[in-house]
Amino acid sequence: MDNEVLLTKADNLMQAKMLVEILRDNGIAAYYKNDSAKQMMEYIAADTHQVQAVYVKEEDLEAAKSLAEAYMRSFRPQENEPAAQEYKATTSKRSNIHKIVCAVLICGAVAFLGCMVYLIVRNL
Repeated sequence: MDNEVLLTKADNLMQAKMLVEILRDNGIAAYYKNDSAKQMMEYIAADTHQVQAVYVKEEDLEAAKSLAEAYMRSFRPQENEPAAQEYKATTSKRSNIHKIVCAVLICGAVAFLGCMVYLIVRNL
């Protein structure tokens, strides 16, 4: 897609998929991707709670914003609502837990590969 711009960041994969589907149903080309280096972990750990960035064409940005705001409002409390602070704290904690889990999985994979290389080299 040419001239793509960031529309919003969905809290998880399901939100991103649904938002992209809504945008496409309204004639707006859109796609989502995980901006983090942990995109691979979605497939390894079935981690669907990673933040997903949603992109649209620059010329569709204004139309897409109104659709995205209406859709995302159903998931995110507004700043003046009492639940907003609790939502931010919960989202932050969940994000940190996922980072730790991903780091542990990556370390385990690296250790496993190191052991495999050692065994292969030792048998040569």
